[in-house]
Amino acid sequence: MHCKSFVCLLGVAVAQAIGVTILADTNRDGKIDVKTDGQNKATWTNERGAIFLPNIVDTDGRCSANININTADNKLETCHDASDNVLRNSNYLAPLKVLPVSGLATDAKGHFTVTNAAKVRLFRKTSKGWSYVDGCTSFTAADLAAGLDLGIDGRDIRRPSGWDGRTNVQFSVVSDGKEYKDTVTLRVAPVLTHHHAQSVEYVLMHNTKKADGYDDYWTETVGGVTNATAWAGIKGGLKQAFSECDRWSQDFIEPGYASMPGPNGLVYLHIIIRSFQSDRESGRQAFSLRSSNTGAVQWLMNGYSQDSGGNIETIPPYSNNGKHWPAGRVISGRQEKFLPNAFAFFKAQETQDALELDTSWLLVGHVDEFIQFLPVKTNRGWAIMVDDPKLGLEFFKNLKAQGHGDLNWLSRKFNTAYPKSYPKTITDLLAMNNLEEYTKLASDKIEANLNILKKETGITDAEIYRLPGLYYLWLNDKSPHDKAVAKAMASNSSDGGNAGDIADEDWQSSKSVAQVPALNALQAGGGRAEDSLQVRAEQVNLIAIGPAIINGIVLSDKHYAAPNPFGPIVSGVDVIQKNALDTYKKLGYDVRFVDDWETLHTYNGEIHCGSNTVRTPKGTWW
Repeated sequence: MHCKSFVCLLGVAVAQAIGVTILADTNRDGKIDVKTDGQNKATWTNERGAIFLPNIVDTDGRCSANININTADNKLETCHDASDNVLRNSNYLAPLKVLPVSGLATDAKGHFTVTNAAKVRLFRKTSKGWSYVDGCTSFTAADLAAGLDLGIDGRDIRRPSGWDGRTNVQFSVVSDGKEYKDTVTLRVAPVLTHHHAQSVEYVLMHNTKKADGYDDYWTETVGGVTNATAWAGIKGGLKQAFSECDRWSQDFIEPGYASMPGPNGLVYLHIIIRSFQSDRESGRQAFSLRSSNTGAVQWLMNGYSQDSGGNIETIPPYSNNGKHWPAGRVISGRQEKFLPNAFAFFKAQETQDALELDTSWLLVGHVDEFIQFLPVKTNRGWAIMVDDPKLGLEFFKNLKAQGHGDLNWLSRKFNTAYPKSYPKTITDLLAMNNLEEYTKLASDKIEANLNILKKETGITDAEIYRLPGLYYLWLNDKSPHDKAVAKAMASNSSDGGNAGDIADEDWQSSKSVAQVPALNALQAGGGRAEDSLQVRAEQVNLIAIGPAIINGIVLSDKHYAAPNPFGPIVSGVDVIQKNALDTYKKLGYDVRFVDDWETLHTYNGEIHCGSNTVRTPKGTWW
């Protein structure tokens, strides 16, 4: 669409005697209708106006095949199906139609003019197939008399401080020295995130190759998630798609999609969003996931942990106080004064504007650490599951009161010494320094976030379900700082308070150990914003003490894969597991537990952080 002939008709008289009509699917019913699609077709609103897709898939793999470690970041998304003028997949074309034009001179000519022409492509359909149309393409009187069937797709997405996705397609006809023209307005579909009410197509995790730094424990964790996907009946199963040493698949990508109406229902393509962290090389793998139905995008910013995908979750569709969110709404947590880059990106999409929560109290700082949205069979269609620190403290106090204070609060069987940075018994756990204070802090912060969600969505307390969960300072002693924290905070433990002196080998086992140093979730995300270091020193940043059940994978509306909490064993029963099973059962869910202690939990995350899900879009966003 870069032809200079756009200006060659300047000065030609404009007339209205001959009817020229161009139409698109303005009423969004999936087809072009002469009677209904002509009204207000030059105006685009959220409720009316034609939609087309950003055709950024990689149908034949030609683009992905040419990416290597030397490919610059800014070159990764310059190649895709619509980056040239070859149509590789007509499924993603939105229809356009020029109605037959009568009464023309035999030498009449027609052509298109398109605003933001570098962002879109036009194709004409004939009995011979599809042919590319640009500003230099001319149509004869015979073509015009028969009418034109066309398709349009996009070369890009809506971007912050960039293209807003709008284009005006004008068709002009010159006959007997007079010009006749008509215009229709379209807009590229927004990039949207999935919500849990959409069915899982497949689950993503890292490979299990030891050469890439993964050990036997990782194989066991991946196997546990694989079994859970089979249990949930997920046809695509689990795909081990990544090979970088960054194991946090939830954090360096965010699966999304774009959709438009079609004659047989929703037409969509998957879009893998690279995390908004330019220094996170593992995010480049988003482009290796491209296929005939999957594209990838990036908006490279100087991001930190708050810009990880684990800090992007989506409320399922809702309406409240006259506002409607048919595709759901993104939530993301601010850390101190720093707003995640996700806010600007999704604001540019104008569909799921992010709702701000507070995650500054958390070490890693992700919303998935304390809350999840579950599809349920109610009028609302979803409920909230949330960690409740006060309930967690009460849970363990009750166990002690029942005479179980000498039980190990953590029942996992370790191949070597019990992790000395952790308290051993329930009594030790309850005696940790400042536990009551940290419990109140975490509880107050979670309740404040719930109040935001209640105000914005209208959800009630009766629709909020709670799990007992304790938060504390990070007890992992794999760095000098954390050894000091562990030694100070676990001074009341029954082993004499030598938490800070534990050797690294006590964290390992007789099994093979990763040769590549594993980054924890905070390190992999770039840490906390530099300007917040002083603030961090003046406040505590908490993390779940044990494996956090809340931080699992919603596989369907009745299947949930959770980190194994390894709670106290009373009469042969893991009482934390039982509590979780009973709580999820109230919502119609069964739970499978996966051991992620050695692979994810001790590195600041759980199986949700170490996996991702690609889901099937359903419902309209307009």
